[in-house]
Amino acid sequence: MLEIGIRTLSLKKGTRISNDYREQMELIKKWMKGKIKSSLKETDSISIYQYYSMAPFYCVEARFLRRMKVGSSVMCVKESLENYVAPAHLPRFIKQFLYLYIKIFLNSLDYIVTVDEKTEMTLRQEGVNNPRFYRIPICEEKEPLVAGLWMDFYQTIAVSI
Repeated sequence: MLEIGIRTLSLKKGTRISNDYREQMELIKKWMKGKIKSSLKETDSISIYQYYSMAPFYCVEARFLRRMKVGSSVMCVKESLENYVAPAHLPRFIKQFLYLYIKIFLNSLDYIVTVDEKTEMTLRQEGVNNPRFYRIPICEEKEPLVAGLWMDFYQTIAVSI
């Protein structure tokens, strides 16, 4: 059974659980039972980490871990990273730092899962070129198909570890 370490701050008190994270856990429970085990705990047996939060300590972890790292929370980035950061009510220099930080974090991942080619092209134009991109569409009415795509993805990267 393949074990995946889930890295998220969504479960901390006072935060909302991200839709990406919630949907992924439902897919694993419903369609990948017995094949994939997701864990919030950090153990040496976990070879794949899937990030749903871009916290600074996750950036450090992603840069120095010798394990496969998958970013999937970037599914929500449909425009440029600059436009992604723009709505934050922060001083301009902090927004510029945040923009740079997100690029560093994303470039430290091995894979980024996106919903479409436009997201991948936008991230590449922004300078996110190190990770490999993998597309998995969001289709609630075709949940078995989406679960199958995630399972194929997990198996593909597990073989390359």
